[in-house]
Amino acid sequence: MGRSLTGLEAQFGRYVFLKKLAEGGMAEIFLAQRRSFGGFGRFVVIKRLLPEHRGQLVYERLFLEEARIVASLKHPNVVNTYDLGKFDDAYFMVMEYIHGVSGAELLTNAARAEGYVEYGAAVTICAQIAKALDFGYRGVDFAHDALGIVHHDVSPHNLQVGYDGSVKLLDYGVATQIGHDAPKGRRGKYAYMTPEVIAKKSADNRSDLFSLAVILYEFTVGRRLFKAKTPKETMTRIESGRVPNPSKLNQEYPAALEAFIMKALSTDPDKRYQTGLSFAEALIDAARKSNLVTGSAALAGYMRSLFYTEIEGRRDELVQLSARLDDSSDTTWTSSHNLIGTGDFDAVSDETESQIAAPAGRETIELNEIAHLTDILKPTHQAQLPTINRLESPPLNALGSRIETVNYLPKGVNDTDTDWTASGDASGQPSGQLAVKLLAGLVLVLGMTLIWALQR
Repeated sequence: MGRSLTGLEAQFGRYVFLKKLAEGGMAEIFLAQRRSFGGFGRFVVIKRLLPEHRGQLVYERLFLEEARIVASLKHPNVVNTYDLGKFDDAYFMVMEYIHGVSGAELLTNAARAEGYVEYGAAVTICAQIAKALDFGYRGVDFAHDALGIVHHDVSPHNLQVGYDGSVKLLDYGVATQIGHDAPKGRRGKYAYMTPEVIAKKSADNRSDLFSLAVILYEFTVGRRLFKAKTPKETMTRIESGRVPNPSKLNQEYPAALEAFIMKALSTDPDKRYQTGLSFAEALIDAARKSNLVTGSAALAGYMRSLFYTEIEGRRDELVQLSARLDDSSDTTWTSSHNLIGTGDFDAVSDETESQIAAPAGRETIELNEIAHLTDILKPTHQAQLPTINRLESPPLNALGSRIETVNYLPKGVNDTDTDWTASGDASGQPSGQLAVKLLAGLVLVLGMTLIWALQR
């Protein structure tokens, strides 16, 4: 075995870490590459349980529950999950890499450039996410049983929009499924919660669709709808049901789109769209009546126009990372470790040991002395890289003997809802405009005071 790895040493056997992308309430996200024989390489995203949560049953149970749920979701608008494993007491999932941005990044750039997301693009994104939610709730598994999955955290942060016009829903970390026990507690980000969730009533697919309607409102208006200074104030706004008509903020706002949004944001679940499919169909119909151009091709064109500089920079970074790995002369292959349960999430079942997947392969990769890669990583990411040399996946039923009932969600599970723009909220003056007005007023007062003093 070669010398210990340094710098960009981070690897889970066949997966080589490249950089840290984000950190949430329960897990951290890394960009990585899947390496194999014959020069095979594929960019992936690895989601790993945070160090402070490892060994804590409540967090491990939630993580494995997410893995079980996403295993049943095979839909073009849901991020694919390829692998599940455990190393160094940390569970991890390997997911599809989408070359694009999150909905939050899209909102930020659009708000700065034009004030809001182009209507046709916003409709395309939300209609496709609605179809993903519909499949999760009304779709069936191989046994023809309804999936009954409620996401509970539909927010801009959990939408991924590809530069090619693809749209994906991700992060089922706090999702629940009909027929499966789940810890109690409010789930999701406060600004996208529903009145029934705040009141601690049962939530179903219509709650997810309400959250999606909040996103559509913020996309097309360019302001936060319910977000306030504190969670309590935010929840009060949601419960009040007061939603400013978009046309009062923008006189050119399409009437059909406004009618759709106002219905979708009803505080009464029975008055909203009842399924994701009906939501998507009504939204597309509103776009047609408003003469909006929708579809993946139009969305791709919009993304290219909005992110033309970022696209080139990100592409160059990926090419550079991949090329440096390909040039490494210290890549060796061994067969000393099993990779248990690759791609087979039956391995997380707690019901019977017979469902443990057989080893899917004995392929393990070592990449030695590739510290030179750190010169193309941002300094802020270098200290956050893990120090892992190999993947050794013990049978994933090891948790089964330690299962304890989890009655309530632990604190900090949900990601923090950071502001995506400084443009203010729909209930008041945009913060940027307000600052300008205050400054102008101050200048006026000072000017009048100076004139008065000179006249004396």
